[in-house]
Amino acid sequence: MATQKTPTLVELAEKLVEQARELEKVIPAPPTFQEDTLANLPIEYEKTRLSLIDTSEMFTALVRGSDGPYGRVMRIASYQYLDEVALYAIHHFRIPHRVPLNSSISYADLADQCQIDIDRLTSLLRMAITFHMFYEPTPGYIAHTADSRLLVADTSAFDFIGAVSMEHKPATLKVNEALEKWPGSPEPFHAPYSLAHNTDKPMYLHLQQHPDRLRQFAGAMTNITRAGARSIALIAKAYPWAALAPGSTVVDVGGGNGHISVWLAAEHAGLSFVVQDLPHASDDGIAALPAALRGRVRFVTHDFFTPQPVHGAEAYFFANVIHNWSDRYAVRILRALIPALKPGARVLVCDRLIPEQGTVPLVEEREIRALDLIMHILLNAKEHTEAEMRALFRAADERFEYVDTHAIPHGLFKICEAVWKP
Repeated sequence: MATQKTPTLVELAEKLVEQARELEKVIPAPPTFQEDTLANLPIEYEKTRLSLIDTSEMFTALVRGSDGPYGRVMRIASYQYLDEVALYAIHHFRIPHRVPLNSSISYADLADQCQIDIDRLTSLLRMAITFHMFYEPTPGYIAHTADSRLLVADTSAFDFIGAVSMEHKPATLKVNEALEKWPGSPEPFHAPYSLAHNTDKPMYLHLQQHPDRLRQFAGAMTNITRAGARSIALIAKAYPWAALAPGSTVVDVGGGNGHISVWLAAEHAGLSFVVQDLPHASDDGIAALPAALRGRVRFVTHDFFTPQPVHGAEAYFFANVIHNWSDRYAVRILRALIPALKPGARVLVCDRLIPEQGTVPLVEEREIRALDLIMHILLNAKEHTEAEMRALFRAADERFEYVDTHAIPHGLFKICEAVWKP
């Protein structure tokens, strides 16, 4: 068996310095924990940034070693989840919103506001300080870092923490039980989520019964779509929307708050959009829709397992939808479009595609592997390779002709395009 080739610590350190210098040439100042100067890094340097993350994480992993209290195994098994304990408490008690943005607050005053014990609050926050969430400018006082300030400035980031703590985390503890109880099942209600939340409904239907949690989850999805190289602009620009004829309608199936359709409508004045989702999933999007777009973006209630009600549209767009379902149900979703499709209609599936091992930076591969697990944990679903996506269209109907995979620069999202050719 071939031995895994590992760089030396000195080789990695030299590479770190080289990559760091390359990044610092294009940012206004070196990043600090108070000021994230990498937030607006030019997109063409994203690959360098990812390589630097890979190098630094490999360096740290090697220095930790495999054994001992600081070793890789013990870090994962005994300590890593405690970061989450502190983070989830910070969300639950809305601590970022109680800390002044431009000054500090004492632990005593903060404990009074949260109505919890000062010793427990201090313990949680000092754990958070170890991963740069808040800092102590003077003993006994706490103030914002860039990370904690983000949770105040960006409601979708705050929603993301809440959704992970309330929906994801309990389900992770039920993975093994679900695998043993429902081996090989394609049913969405046979996910670890179902056991954790004591429901016989798929996650999205279960959340329909809890509007506040559904709103929070929708906010979290907005954050995921917007983040870094996954921004709406990059996703939108990956496809030649301008090639669609003026007056064309695009149906955004399962479009939630409509954030992608709103961006596209602002960029392409000749296109109209119909955003479809279950009741309440689009409430925030409806409220926030700019007046100038109300004639070209409309929201309707629709279950995508039922026949598509918008006939003759130029394109039907699924963003972060197909990966939410096992293949049996993904095929049903695609088949539900068929009665509405005109010849030449485009079906566009925007999802992350799993790359071949070793073809992308490890930090990106870890992300897609983690997301593949999350799809199983929440929905008994999966991420797909390009070959698997092509197979889904064939399984839905041979009249779907897969024509292209549109790559989104600097990320794992792809737009998979099939054309209806009856």
